[in-house]
Amino acid sequence: MRDLAAVVASDGELFAVRGSQVEVYRVGGDGSPSLQRTLSLRRVGHDLSAAGGVLAVADPSGVSLYDSTTGSLLSAVPTCGKARRVFVDDRRVYVVGLMSILVLDVTDASAPAVLQRLRLLPSPSGMTIRSCGDCTWLDRGVDRLFDGLGGGGPAGRSAAAYDHGRLFVHLLGSVHVLDVRDGYGPGVVGSVPAGFVTELRAEGDFIYGNLPGRRSWVAVGRDGASWVYAGQHDVRRWVDGTVDLERWTIHWEPGKFQVGTRQ
Repeated sequence: MRDLAAVVASDGELFAVRGSQVEVYRVGGDGSPSLQRTLSLRRVGHDLSAAGGVLAVADPSGVSLYDSTTGSLLSAVPTCGKARRVFVDDRRVYVVGLMSILVLDVTDASAPAVLQRLRLLPSPSGMTIRSCGDCTWLDRGVDRLFDGLGGGGPAGRSAAAYDHGRLFVHLLGSVHVLDVRDGYGPGVVGSVPAGFVTELRAEGDFIYGNLPGRRSWVAVGRDGASWVYAGQHDVRRWVDGTVDLERWTIHWEPGKFQVGTRQ
């Protein structure tokens, strides 16, 4: 599957972004994926998320919202720098940049409301979140440098994860845990050193990360208030790109995806 950049599962379907289109699959009883439809994008996408009939696609200019059934463009919201990751949960969309977060309310996906534009800054305590309304030369320059050095890989993504109201972002060698459940904006509830992380996955009180050179990293949360390094893991393929769809587990990587039974 040439140009495969990201895969996500929603409402019994598998969405795969490839260049300027999203291919939608269902997995049959024998594990064979069958193409249901193809959705055209306004720009080449590199990350996506879906929920409640809304498909959010990250592209170099921001995030575009589509009807996940018909593929019609509902709206588009620009970002400061490239939108690196996007996560949809109910009526909220979280767009993660290298040093920024955009929070949208998509109750009406044709007219999304910008709830917050936030800048992420390192601080002695780990990370500080500040409201921002401008886009500086630093934001654009860091973005270009990150891509120029190949930090986001061929698709331009960066390490981030979302799990049940918590957003996990990687900034300057540490993974930061943001609680976004109260509706008043993200609050930092923990930070833990990790080094350069290429991909993250979060489940419950555990954060799994992959690092260059086949190295790995695990952190565990204590009472939801502090996170500490807990060792390494041996499930790199699961962290690098795996989604669950009904009784199937789909592993994807640039160029292909594979369907297997859950272990």
